[in-house]
Amino acid sequence: MNRIKKLLILLNNRRIRRLLTCKIRRIKRQISLPVPGAEKPVEAERGKHFQLWKDLSQRINYDWLEVYSAVSGKCDYRYVPEDIYYTEIEPRLNNKLYSKAWTDKNSYDLFLGGRVRMPEVVLKCINGQMYLPDYIPVGSPENYTALPPEYEGKKLVIKPTMDSGGGKAVRVFSCSASGIVLNPPVEGIETVARLFGLYGGNFIVQNYICQHPYFAHFNETSLNTVRILTYRSIKDEKIVILHRLLRAGRPGSVVDNQASGGIACAITPDGQLMSFGVDKSGIRHKGTAAIDFSDAGTVPFMADISHAALEVASAYRYSRLLGLDFAVNENGEVILIEVNDSNNEINFFQMSSGPLFGAFTEEVASMCSSLPRSFVIDYII
Repeated sequence: MNRIKKLLILLNNRRIRRLLTCKIRRIKRQISLPVPGAEKPVEAERGKHFQLWKDLSQRINYDWLEVYSAVSGKCDYRYVPEDIYYTEIEPRLNNKLYSKAWTDKNSYDLFLGGRVRMPEVVLKCINGQMYLPDYIPVGSPENYTALPPEYEGKKLVIKPTMDSGGGKAVRVFSCSASGIVLNPPVEGIETVARLFGLYGGNFIVQNYICQHPYFAHFNETSLNTVRILTYRSIKDEKIVILHRLLRAGRPGSVVDNQASGGIACAITPDGQLMSFGVDKSGIRHKGTAAIDFSDAGTVPFMADISHAALEVASAYRYSRLLGLDFAVNENGEVILIEVNDSNNEINFFQMSSGPLFGAFTEEVASMCSSLPRSFVIDYII
């Protein structure tokens, strides 16, 4: 069994490295290295970069070091190559056996209790069964023809509760006697039952969040969030915040994810935005279509968001590294939108604000080589 497991890990890691090699080559072509005004790695950095990561991988792809240094303007040997992160680091820091259950949006209230504010839930669909927020069963999705009357005409959000990375299948809708209005639209979806049928057996319906004016300035159609990256130290279990990013969607989009055309801009420790943000391809942007980042002023509520992030991270004992998305509503209340602990996006952190683990890089590099690796295969008999 151990031989089979090792073989499967080997084959899976080869697949990941092959895909990411193509990805970084594509990024290099798109950003036209070197980026004007940015540093370019020197041979000394490559040497230290190899020494840092050689215990986790003998095959170091220096393209990641070159791209991260060029786009961010910070030449630093401590950057984490994306292929090493996905194959060697995340499976050791986060136990993938628990990832799907602990990041199921239908279970946030069970895991987090009253630690943080979350979006108001209208309905939950768990394993093919519909529930009210207090887990009272109300039938199956195909037989659910109407929402509770108090939600008629109101803006609501429907999203998958698992595997929803990149804002996949997140939609805003409203219902009335004449049918539903859906954004983004889907041809042939005219009723609640048909809408629910798009999402299989696991989804959630939540109240639409009217965001704070500061965050709405960047793009009015999307819910623009702050992504916080937290790390629980292998050495002393202390939870720290590694990075903070403002994410803004493209005009017309209802989500802010880079995969959907959004831009991410790093937030400095004193709450200021960097002078540029980056998209999925590593291309710099001085702002969104609505506002330049340099004109946005101090990002408000960062102390409250940081406190909420530490509260959430303290509840997730099976994961040392978490990507947490927070929104701020029109009343200035911080709301947890999503917890990410598997296949965490790392490029936007390193392209905008420097090495992923910062001062903890050597700790992670040296100790991950001795940590057990989690590995999961999903199959149906």
